Formats: sequence, C-alpha cells, structure tokens
Amino acid sequence: MISAGDDCQVQRWSSNAEPLGRIETLPAPACALAFPASSGGGQAGAGSADDIFAVALADGKVVIMNRSGRVEKTVQAHQGAATCLAWDPDGLAFATGGEEGEVKVWSRAGMLRATIHRGGDAVHAVAWSPDGARLAYATGSTVMISSVEGAGQPLSWKAHDGVVLAMAWNGVTGRIVTGGEDCRFKIWDGMGAPLAKSTELTHVVTSVAWAPQGDRLAVGTYGAVLLCDATGSVLHKQRAAGVGSLQALSWTADGSMVAGAGGAGRVCLGQVVEVTVQDRGVIATLEDPSRVQLVHIDDDGAAEEELQFRESVVAMSAGHGHLVVATRTQLYIYTAGQWQSPHIVDVKGSILFLIQAEKCFVAADSVMGLRVMSYDGRLLSNPKFPGVGPAQFVRRCVAVSNDTLAVVTRKRPSTVEILDTMTGRPAGQAVEHTAAIAEVGLSQGGGAAHRALSVLDQGGDLLVGMVNRGRLVRLASVVSSASWNADRAILAATTDGSVEVWWHPLSAFLDRDLVDVARTSKADTVIGRQARIVGFKGSRVTLAGGDGVPQEVEVGPFAGRLHALAAGGKWGECTRLCRFAKDPSLWATLAGLALAERELSTAESAYGAIQQADRVEFIQHLREVPTEEGRAAELSVFAGEFEVGEEILLRAGLVWRALDLNMAMFRWPRALELAVQHKTHVDTVLLRRAEYLAAAGLEESDAKFLQYGGKVPLDKEAVESKVRQEYEAEASREGARKYQPPPVAAV
Repeated sequence: MISAGDDCQVQRWSSNAEPLGRIETLPAPACALAFPASSGGGQAGAGSADDIFAVALADGKVVIMNRSGRVEKTVQAHQGAATCLAWDPDGLAFATGGEEGEVKVWSRAGMLRATIHRGGDAVHAVAWSPDGARLAYATGSTVMISSVEGAGQPLSWKAHDGVVLAMAWNGVTGRIVTGGEDCRFKIWDGMGAPLAKSTELTHVVTSVAWAPQGDRLAVGTYGAVLLCDATGSVLHKQRAAGVGSLQALSWTADGSMVAGAGGAGRVCLGQVVEVTVQDRGVIATLEDPSRVQLVHIDDDGAAEEELQFRESVVAMSAGHGHLVVATRTQLYIYTAGQWQSPHIVDVKGSILFLIQAEKCFVAADSVMGLRVMSYDGRLLSNPKFPGVGPAQFVRRCVAVSNDTLAVVTRKRPSTVEILDTMTGRPAGQAVEHTAAIAEVGLSQGGGAAHRALSVLDQGGDLLVGMVNRGRLVRLASVVSSASWNADRAILAATTDGSVEVWWHPLSAFLDRDLVDVARTSKADTVIGRQARIVGFKGSRVTLAGGDGVPQEVEVGPFAGRLHALAAGGKWGECTRLCRFAKDPSLWATLAGLALAERELSTAESAYGAIQQADRVEFIQHLREVPTEEGRAAELSVFAGEFEVGEEILLRAGLVWRALDLNMAMFRWPRALELAVQHKTHVDTVLLRRAEYLAAAGLEESDAKFLQYGGKVPLDKEAVESKVRQEYEAEASREGARKYQPPPVAAV
C-alpha cells in the first residue's frame, strides 16, 4: 500500500498497516493518488518495482512515478490545485480534475490527449465508464458524463443538495455512486437515472469506492467507513477513531480489505468478516480475518468445527460437498466431514473469486488468471485469453460445469468463449450476442451434449442457449439476476420483484411454446426489486435482499424429481408424478424432457394433458417415420432449425425426404436445387410446383423452373410410382423401423 499526504511525503505500508519507509518527497501537498488497473489488478497497486502510479498535487502538477520512487514525469496539469485523478480501465490513460473547473485526459506517459470540460465550479471527482469510452466528473452539485472522443453533448444532472465530493463508476454493473456535502450517498445508472439514496448521515460523505468485483461498496465519512452491498444497503458501519474524514478509499485486488486515508494524517485498514457460505448442511462463517467457524449438520445432529489459518482469509466458497478457502498465499480444499485433512495448494497472486462445479472449481487470481482445478488440488487447465490481463476477470462473467468453462472478457464484452475444462482450449464456436453481457451461467448435471448456457445482458434481457449450437433464445426482459439449479437444468431469475423459474428452458430449442408453459412465477411483497439470486439448490432459491439479509423462496419440489426420473429413463414414473401433481407446468416440462430424449409416447401423453392437439398430431406423424434420422430431422424443423434438419437427412442419404421437406415448407428454389444437384426427382419437384401454382391461380415466374419446365417431361403416374418406391426403400433401410415405445414396468 502507498499513501501521500499534505506533508508532501509518499509512504509505503505493509498489508498490516506497518510503515515500510518513505518513497519520495513531493514538491507540494498531495490531493489524490491512483494506480492503473494493470498494476496487478488492485486499486492499491500490487505490482513490481516498475509499476507506475500518479499523484495529483495542490500546485496543479501531476507526478508520475514508479514504486521505487523514481519520478517518470511531472506535468503542469491545472491552474490551481489538481483536485482528483482516475485511471481508465485499461491503465493506458488517466483523467484529472482541477480547481479551475477543467477536466483533462492524459496518456500513461503524461501527454495531454484532450480537455473534456472547461470552466464552472471546481471539479472534485472523476470516474471512467467500464468500457473507457465515457468520463464522469462532478462539478459543484452537478454530475456530468462526456464522451472521451468528444462525440455528442454531455449528459448532466443535479446529484446532491450541495457539492459532490466523491464518485466511483462500478466496472461490473455500470452503476455510479456519488457522495456529497448533503451527508448522503446515491447510486445512479450509467445514464444518470436514480437507483438508490441513503438516509442522511451524521457527517459529509467524503469518499466512495466499489470493490473490484462490483458486489460491495465502501463509503467514507468523518471517523467511519460504511460497508454496503451493490444496491447501497448498509451492511455494517465501522468507526475509525482519530482518523478524521476519510478522504480516499481503496480496495485490495481480492476485495477482502479496504484502506482509508484520513484527514488527520492517518491510514486505516479494514477486512471484510462475518461472511457466510453454506452447502447441504455445512455452514461456514468467517468470524475474524484468519478464523472460520463451521457448523456441520447431518443425521447425527449438529457439530461445530473451527478452522484456523496462518494468514487472512480472502475468499470462501461452499458447494457440491466441498469447502474451498483462499488465504493470501494458499488454497485449502476440504471435503465435507474431513476438516482436518485439506488439500493445500500454493497460489502466486491474490485470489479474486472462486466458482464451484460438481467435479472441479475455478480459482481466479491476479497472476495466473483462471485456473480450473480438481478437488484433490490438481491443476486441470489454465486457459489464456490474448489481450486480457489475469486480474481483469469478473465473477459474474465466468461460469463452470464439469466439462465446460464459459467466459466473457472485457475485450469481447458481447461474446461468450466456450472452453473445455480439462484442456482449457476452445470447445466449439463462441456464442455471439448483440449487446454487452453482464452475467453468464452454465447448467449443472448431465453431459456435455445437453450443456445449457444462460446470458444476462446489460439491458436486462435473459437468454438461453446450447453450448454446442451457438444460438441464443430470449426468455425474459427486465431481469436483474439469474442462476441455474445446482443439480438440474432448471433456471431461476429475479425480475421486477418476483422470482421466475423455467423448469426446462432447453425446450426453447425443441418447442418454443413449451417454455412459457413450463414456468412458475413467485411474486411476494417480501421480494424487493433489488433482490439478487445467490443460490439455487433443491427446490429453494436463496436471495440477497435490498437489506442484505438472505431469504429463501420455495419454488416447488416436483420438477427436480421429474428431471431425476427422466435422467434415469423412468418415463412411466414421470407420467404418474405429473398425474399426481396435476400441474400444467409439470406436464409441459415432461413434454420437453421427452422430446429431448426422443421418447415420443411420453411426449404425446404430456401434450395431450395440456390440450395441445396439434402437437399430439405431430407426434403421431413422427411415430410413422421409419428412420431415426428422419425423426430427428422432423424435430429440428419443428424447433425452427430447418437447415439442421435438412443437413441430417442429406448426411444420412435421405435425399427424397430432404426434397419432400423443402416442398412441404414451400422452399421451391431449394428443392429444385437439390433435385438437380443429386440428379433425382427433378420431375417430382416440377410437377408439385405446377400443381401448387394451379391451385393458387398463379403463373410460373421463376427462371429456373421455366428453364427446366421446358426440358423435363412430367408424367404424374411415373412421379407417384417413384415416390412410393422412395418410401418403400426408406422403410427397408438397415435399422429402419417405426417408433416403438419402451415397455412399461408393472407396478
């Protein structure tokens, strides 16, 4: 940690707030100090001796120096004091605000790039947008946002009843927090719309800082630091006696500690404690920086354990029967019930976050980036992303399952990279979206062939896709958070004060209409608009409310059981469960599950139960198709993927069925193209086209059909004979047979 103050001294400190000596003496008192994000990923700067930082001085100068104290450059930035300073997200430029009311952008080397704003009141705070394209600055009681390139008119609004003294832009959620002389802090969206406002505090708000992962907020005032969640709800107030007003706040890269610089010339440090994680009867609470208290509940009752560590704990995660604890230099991997024999792994950088799946987990650190590890401590893979620093990954934009890793990087904010967990290499094509992505998730359980992906974009649209298809389907809008069930492909989301659950979202790729039927909504006045899903296990969705207090919502036990029965091929029991529950959403779920497994008899029963007569008729038609490839193609077309269905038929050599499919969908040019290409049934296509036009009272106008119509003789009897022969040949293919439902076991 490095600090600078009114005494013109730049000091270095340890993580325990012990002084490590003076770095340099400045020519004037310091007003602001900041490290670029590339210096190890943390605002406090945790890089090598060559890492640079910038200090804004009271005489208007900005000094750029490295951690060893060597001054790289000094620039006269402002007339009067240089009051504030902030680096862009890439660490390639910084912005300054001055007492004379100017806002300027500088290169990393200290070259002036642009003057964004001139005149007016003194500028007390500047902050960059997450993409580095816009700059927010506070002048008087007003906050303004301008394009760094100078495009368009600045956006401005009155933010406080008094001077705005502090501001920070959340690099994950895009929210802006401001603090002012009116003793309040407020949260806004990226366009200045108000989202939250604090109660009036005792003293002026002098500093604010978002945690690197965007999930926590620190607010500084006179002699105290407030710890808040991402919605602005105060979780804890910690007094800091003798420090004075907290003029600046900065988080460590792992988000476990926050440092404050006081007006009385003192530095304070605080660690986030009382963090609780739980999984299947295991509740782990960080009681103090290096001690975790465990409560393990099983059939024999509740037992307590205490885990003591040599260093401070920076992250914890519990799931799938394992507890993972990260300290500053090590990972401790526990299996539930075996608390005295963890697997211990050394780490080189700060652990940024942990994400668990059933058979592996992801540990992201500021040196190695994303590491996929097994629960016995083995490194499975360490994927690399060109142009993306190891400390630039965001928890909400990374998801893992047993076989798949999904990642959205800041360099490609609208693309989901799909990788294999064992090799770290791409596993199929990336999934492209049209908007910036705020959150990704992967379904758990099952195999890679049925792995599902959820995408929540910055606009609040929730979409679902298959990792092996690359296509996304929108499920809902105005969504604030989403989470897959810990064991099944069931998706829950919070939207406008309610919890929505899709029991089989993959039906979107089978029968889009099923998705809205196989859905449950839980509206409750207890569920606030700011609530976020933090867990979905069994039939319970755990929410973190606007007051920071977790609450559970019961969404029903039957769908999870239905998924389990279907996974075991127990279709008769699935049907009996649906008859017992008498719930249309459960029948729709069964229809989707059965279609996915080509279990047509069960799908027919399920469709009949929800009175979908046209679907029942289609299933009956499918049962008459003699080949598996033919049925798969029909289902693909039914799901809206015509090209996929056609490709299935052509690969199987079922050219006639591909022709028939195109003609049935009135894709006449494609049908003729295939007939000519494969030198078969050109006369059939021409005859059916002629009959279609005659019935519609139309004349032929397509050049291709006119060309071949004058060359190919049309004999209706010969065409009908060839069509019969095609059906007979398909029925006699090796392995061809009409669909046979599986035998139902006697009860």
